[in-house]
Parts: sequence; structure tokens; C-alpha cells
Amino acid sequence: MRLVTITGTAGTGKTRLSINLAASLVNSYPDGVFFVPLATVTSPDKVASAIASALQASEPADGSLMMSLQQAIGAKQILLVIDNFEHLPTAAPILAELLATCPNFKLLITSRAALNLSGEHEYPLAPLPIPSKDTPPRPDELLGYESVALFMDRALEVSPQFTVTLRNARSIAEICRRLEGLPLALELAAARVKVLSPQAILSRLDRRLHLLVGGRSDLPPRQKALETAIAWSYNLLDEAEQFMFRTLSVFSGGFTIEAVERIAQPGNGNFEPLTIVASLLNKSLLTRSEPAEGEDDDVGRFGMLETLKEYAWERLVESGEAESMTRLHALYFAEFAETFMRESNGTRQPEFLNYTDKEHDNLRTAMRWSIDNGEGEIALRLAGSLGIFWERRGYLTEGRRWLGQALALESVDNLASRATALYSSGILALRQRDHVEADRLLQESRALYQTTGNKEGQSNALSALAVMISDSDYEQAVQLHMESLELRRQIGDKAGIARTSQNLGHVKMQQAKWEEASALTQEAHAIYLEMESPAIAYTSYVLAMIAWGQADTQAALERFEECLEVCRKTHNGWLTAWALHGLSELLYVRQQYDESNRALDEAQGLFTELGDKLGVANALVGRGREAYRVLDFVLANRLYREALELGRQLDNHGIIGS
Repeated sequence: MRLVTITGTAGTGKTRLSINLAASLVNSYPDGVFFVPLATVTSPDKVASAIASALQASEPADGSLMMSLQQAIGAKQILLVIDNFEHLPTAAPILAELLATCPNFKLLITSRAALNLSGEHEYPLAPLPIPSKDTPPRPDELLGYESVALFMDRALEVSPQFTVTLRNARSIAEICRRLEGLPLALELAAARVKVLSPQAILSRLDRRLHLLVGGRSDLPPRQKALETAIAWSYNLLDEAEQFMFRTLSVFSGGFTIEAVERIAQPGNGNFEPLTIVASLLNKSLLTRSEPAEGEDDDVGRFGMLETLKEYAWERLVESGEAESMTRLHALYFAEFAETFMRESNGTRQPEFLNYTDKEHDNLRTAMRWSIDNGEGEIALRLAGSLGIFWERRGYLTEGRRWLGQALALESVDNLASRATALYSSGILALRQRDHVEADRLLQESRALYQTTGNKEGQSNALSALAVMISDSDYEQAVQLHMESLELRRQIGDKAGIARTSQNLGHVKMQQAKWEEASALTQEAHAIYLEMESPAIAYTSYVLAMIAWGQADTQAALERFEECLEVCRKTHNGWLTAWALHGLSELLYVRQQYDESNRALDEAQGLFTELGDKLGVANALVGRGREAYRVLDFVLANRLYREALELGRQLDNHGIIGS
């Protein structure tokens, strides 16, 4: 291995690593280790002269400098460390020629991009490891992370009394996370402890480029400010690369090539997004994650360090392109959300749920832009389409907040988008047992669906209204479900017929009409099985409850396990919580108390996270019962009182009576 190139983005510590590595290898090279800084070399023609200067080789007055270098090196065992080669790529043949003619000569290069020479071994230098969000902020644990250790080393240089304490540990950990382990950024931030506490530094990191300045006086100018270090890379890009780099700052949480191709188009025909993204990746300005096993993706997902993104965004604003690009971003993700909604009940539901998980930050960014800019149509398209995602992933409170803001915007002419947003908001309110608000939203959505002639929407609203009263007014619930079923049959909605049959089965189950309940639910189960639909989890849940009602606890146990298996594959948080609760109750009846308690603990955690007060109340009842069983009457009394208070808030007679 004779040519190693250390690559990495601005501020990753390539120079520091190369110097430390060279120092450790001095004894391995009897003829010397030499350092060649190229930051101030502006022309490829001057690279040979810089090498000659480092080697103290004379430049002939009338001969070839390359020949002189080859003679000076000859068969000597020399290591040459060349720093900052990225702005002089056309000088790479000089290095290739020296390697070819000098057999014992070796090169260690630092560059933000590989040289693409034969025999080159690239070593991508990643940022330093950072504490995870769930790392307890204890000083002794934090100092085990290289990023924290570097921050502390630099902080002690400017403030010898500085220490990690229980009070500032959380802020130091978050600084290292926010700065993504970039050594230069950490050093510049740590230098601020002379005048600012870690808490104060953290509060100013929203504009990190303006805070992270003032490096050591003996550093090169580009390393005295983070912005200057990044600008060095940006200024080496050609026009198309600069356009792409700043445009990619509109994304949050990464992006796909498909999204780039739809959004980042400058309007000329000589622009290939994939080629330019690959170039930026090679120049250490982007990151790439491999597709997960089983994903239908040949390219993977790309991202940008937040520090680089801040610089790129400032350049986008400066260019006057920010408004148009953020609008294109929002429109693209509105289409993305609508595609998800269309696929949400099909066989590709798990795939689209996973895609939407990855794009959730982009979708949030698009929502925020749409609402802040009064783009009611885009906001309603996004929020209405994402209602199913928020429900199935358990983002009930967040989803209701976005939908409320979108619906509060000025009246939008597109009644279809408003009807869908009202329906989605009603469903999330229903899941959180806010029945008064759910009824208002669902009735309004039903009326708009009727106005626009959308029978599928009408049937969805009718079913939701029926579900809302299915534990209080059986007759009315059955009537609404039957109206929904008739509409679904009119439009040939097979999946919808299954859902409504399943819901009818649930009502019959609550009436203890086990045979009718089983027949309706089995019909829905068969349709889902034929369609290979993840919605089969719902019918498995209802069939479990029916089997239990018929005293077949073994069949009920198997059905609960079927339901949970599908729920966990599809990350259906709401149904997972209720299935766990049902399983816990069943296991308790079977006197499997330890297993019952584990399932109940998991269910309660999910109910709390989802904001499902009825679920929390049911979990409290279960925990109170267990406390009573083990004779902890004080705890049992407290838990029952908490459940009773929630039951009264919800006006739920089942909880109050339990």
C-alpha cells in the first residue's frame, strides 16, 4: 500500500490525523517523513515545486523539475504527507509518476475527494462518535466519547477550571450531537466556554456558523471559522454542483434521487442530478446510507450534515432561489402523501409506511412551509393524506395539531382536499376519545363528501361515526355501518366491504351475538387474506375477542399473537397497544401473571405515547387489579382512583363501573 488518501468533509480533522499518523511512523522511514501543505498553492503547476521545497531538492535552472525530484527520491524510503490536495486534482499525474519511478516512495494524502489514481486506498474519515440521545448525561460516561473528550481538551486550554458536572453534562452531550462530532466545530465551540456556559453555547447553535469562529492564531485562515472551512469546499465546485449543493438544503432528514430529480432542476438540458449528487458525495459534501435488506432500492438514501446544510441554506437564500425551491419541495411531498394515501390499504401498505417513516421530516418541513406561507391547498393535501399515517404510527397529537392548523387557513376552493382533511382530523380525534370534536369533524366531512359526490369518502365517514358510538348505541351503529356497506358495494370497494363487515362484527361482538359476529369477521378476514392486506391484523384482533367471549382462550391467544405479529411488522402502534391490552387480560384469566404484567406494561407505555386516555385508563385498572392480587392495597387504591378520574373525564361507564 503506497498511496493512501484520507478523505472527509470540512472540519473532520484530516490534517490532524495525517500529522499524528506521520509522527508515529517516523522510525519506519529512515530517509525521512516530509509534510507538504498545499492550501496556499493556487496552481497545479506549483505542486512539484512545493514537493521539492519540502524535500529540499534543488530546482534545476534549465532541466526538468520532475527529473530532479525523481533523482532526489530515487530508492530512498520516504513518506510524503501532502495536505489539502482537493483544489489541485489535475496535478495527480505528478504523484503517479513519482510512485512509478521511485520504488520505496510512499504517499499519504488529505483531500476532500479521492485522487482516482491506480493503487489508491481511500480512507473516508467520519466525524467523531457522539453520545446517543438516550445516553445518561453522567460525566464519567460522557468522557468516553471522543467528541466529548475533544470538546473538553479544548475547553480546558481556554478555561483550566472547566469541568463536566451533572448540571452541564446534558448540554455538553447535546452540543456534541448538534455539531455531529465535527472536530473543528467542537474545538471552536469549546473555545467559547471562556465567556459562555455550555447551556448558553447550546442555545446559540441555531446559527452555528456565526458562533463558531475564532480558532487558534497558529491555524490556517480557513480553520479559524467553520463557515470559512466549508466555503473552501463550496468555492471549488462548478456552477452545477454549487446549484445542487445549495438546493439540497431544502430537504430534512435525507432525500432520494427521485426527489432530487423532481425538485433540483435548474432549467437547462445539460444537468444530470444523479451524476452531480455522486460528485458531491465523492467530495465529502453528502452522506449515503445503504438500502435496508429487502428494500426495493438500488441507490440508497442521501443526506447532508446539518452544519453543511446551514451553509448551503444561506447560499440558497443569497441566490434568490429559496422561495421557488421550497415550494417545489412542498408540492413534491404533497404528491408523495397522496400516493401514500392511495396505497395505504393495499398490499404495499408496509412498504409505503416505511417510505413515509423515512420522509416524515421532509413532510413536516413541507407542512410547516405551507402553513407559514398561507398555502392552504398544499397544506390540506399534505395533512389530509397523512392522517392515515399519523393514526397507524401513533402520531395522534402531532397529526391533530397539523390538521388543525391546515383547516384554520383561509377557505380553500378545493372541497375534496378539505373533506379529506376533516375526515383525517376526525379519525385522530376519535382515536384519542375526543368524541365531541370527532363527531363535528366527521359530520362536516360527510357533508362535503356528499357535495362532491365522493361515495368512498361518505362511506368512510359513516363507518367512523358508527365506530364512535359502537359501545353506546348498538342500533344506530349498525344502521350507519349498513349505510356505509351499501355505498361500498355500489362502487365495488372490496377492501372497504371487508372493513365495514369487520366493524359490524365488532358491534355484534359487543352485543354478545357471537355467531353473527364471527360470521361477519370471518368474511372480512377471508377478503384480507385473499388481498394479502395488513388490515388482517384488525380481524385477527376481533376474532380473538370473539373466541374469548366464547370461552375458547387458546384460540383467542393464537389470534392475539397473529394480530401482534402483523402489527409489529407494519408498526401499527394503536392496534399493537390494544392487542397487548387484550392479551394481558387473557393471560391474567389464564393465571399467567408475569406474562400478563409484561404485556400490560408495554400496552400502557404505548397508550401514554399515543395519548389514548381510554387505553391508559384500562391499563390502570389492570395494574390496580394486579396490585390488589398481591395485597398491595395502597397502590391498588391509588391506581383505581387514577383510572376512575380518567373514566369520569371520558364519561366512560365501563371504566367508572370497573
